[in-house]
Amino acid sequence: MNQFSPGTLLKLWLAGSSHYSLLLAKTLLTDSRFQFQGVITPAPKPIGRQQILTPSPMAVWADQAKITKILLNEKIDTEAKTIITDQFSTSGCDVLLVVDFGYFIPEWLLKLPRIAPVNVHPSLLPRWRGSSPAQRVLLAGETNSAVSVIKVTMQLDAGEILTQLPLKVAPDWTSSDYYQTAFELAASQLGNVLTQLASNQLTLHPQPSDSPTAMAARLTKADSYVPWQLVCQACGWTTTDTTQMAKTPAVKTPAPTSGLLLAELKTLTAPKDQAILLERASRAFSPWPKLWTLLPTPRGWQRLILHQVQLDPATQRLNLIQVQLEGKIPSSWNEIKNNLAETESVTHHV
Repeated sequence: MNQFSPGTLLKLWLAGSSHYSLLLAKTLLTDSRFQFQGVITPAPKPIGRQQILTPSPMAVWADQAKITKILLNEKIDTEAKTIITDQFSTSGCDVLLVVDFGYFIPEWLLKLPRIAPVNVHPSLLPRWRGSSPAQRVLLAGETNSAVSVIKVTMQLDAGEILTQLPLKVAPDWTSSDYYQTAFELAASQLGNVLTQLASNQLTLHPQPSDSPTAMAARLTKADSYVPWQLVCQACGWTTTDTTQMAKTPAVKTPAPTSGLLLAELKTLTAPKDQAILLERASRAFSPWPKLWTLLPTPRGWQRLILHQVQLDPATQRLNLIQVQLEGKIPSSWNEIKNNLAETESVTHHV
């Protein structure tokens, strides 16, 4: 049982890396029930084509707010253990809040907080454990989800549930919309949940050891690839002879042979079901890794990003709205189609 006196400030550390972590940090910093002690966040990393060394949003904020920060390299190693242990011993830590952190947390760190290590996970646990829950919720077409606040254990996202905040999923959400709404919801309630935990006012609920859904693993670009032939089927188009398409010069980016979306599409045979899944995928994989295909052109197979697609409610066919051919700016599909009209392999009949 926690021995926490009412009126005593909860000493809080936050481990996180993203602007979603920052959203919760800013909220808790202004909450008079907490004493915000510091953050644990990744060291600056090279970002972008020019590989510019860039600090995490949490690190930038900590400097601006004059809050103690501990920077981590690739993993929480022996050196990091010494620094974290010393800092926690000096400043105290009642709760370690883990939000969009991205690191494996060793057992010794889980034991350091006086009350508990706590994680905010944006899914209705035990559904969609892992680093990409929003994408899996949207891809599955689920309309009801939750933000789960749990104790952190050695098993990923499987700790006891402190509370679950219901989250209604809008039909037009991208993964960014989902995460932003989920963490704003968490920010509005987290202070109350943590103080209730500290005062033993919560009944914790254990999770089953197994999840009813697959692990929502970290995504790669291969996970959002769809073959062009399946795009044509979903749109209700008739493509030219595939042997002619195969004569197109070799592509610079080889087509993935496995991935999340490919696996899901293999379970579907009806073009209508494929169209529904691809519409969901265009939102689930936005802003990254983006739904994409390889388009046959006079220059060979070229990467085509499907930024925005729509499902025709009458025909249940897919409509391509905004796309982007590699090396070009985003444009409408009709612009791309007209520019490539001389290419027989991309003509179609609606």
